[in-house]
Amino acid sequence: MKLSKILFYSLVAILLVSMSVYLYSIQSESYLNPSSAKNEFFKNLNFAIQKNQIPLASPITFKNDSQQVEFIISQKNSPPTKIIFSTQKDPILQTTTLQQIFKIATINDKYVYLVDLSLNHPYATLKNN
Repeated sequence: MKLSKILFYSLVAILLVSMSVYLYSIQSESYLNPSSAKNEFFKNLNFAIQKNQIPLASPITFKNDSQQVEFIISQKNSPPTKIIFSTQKDPILQTTTLQQIFKIATINDKYVYLVDLSLNHPYATLKNN
């Protein structure tokens, strides 16, 4: 009888220890890092837009499995312009390129209709005023 009690309590102790180790391992694996590449890009893009005073007319939306972002800006005396940025490029460099495109359009007395700075085919469409 003593041997069966000792065996029973030993099994209960082993079971409790193994369950606590198992629960601890599950808890440590489920840890999530709130920072991601998408969040970092979005933070840098917002900084670049605010720094360069780009007037947004729509919210920034991710498309194509987060490879591109799309938004619309409004410039004085011209219709809204659709902008597509790549998430694989630096947003500060892309906003600088965007400013150069608008400068060229102003010099040529045109307005910018579409700017696509994605990796596959970067281009800008200018139309007459």
